[in-house]
Amino acid sequence: MKVQERSDWTALASIAIPKETDVAIELAPRIIVDPEVRFGKPVIRGTRVPVELILGKLAGGMEADEIVNEYGVTKEDVYAALNYAALLVASEEVRATT
Repeated sequence: MKVQERSDWTALASIAIPKETDVAIELAPRIIVDPEVRFGKPVIRGTRVPVELILGKLAGGMEADEIVNEYGVTKEDVYAALNYAALLVASEEVRATT
């Protein structure tokens, strides 16, 4: 599968991926979406490991080294998942209403 790489990592929330595409899209370094893998959820490039799984394991107290051993990803992949989440939060816009 061909991967369409991105160079602008700031506008993640505005990415629209057509369902008919047969190209995986790189959302952030090491993070891709592919309609043929995990229903198009963000995964670690070259794996079927969802970003949300890695984030959930970290949030649950699992160490990065444990995730590496359990899921066959690298420590850099774990940090890439954290970076992706940080990019999403940074681009999120929350407005208080009164």
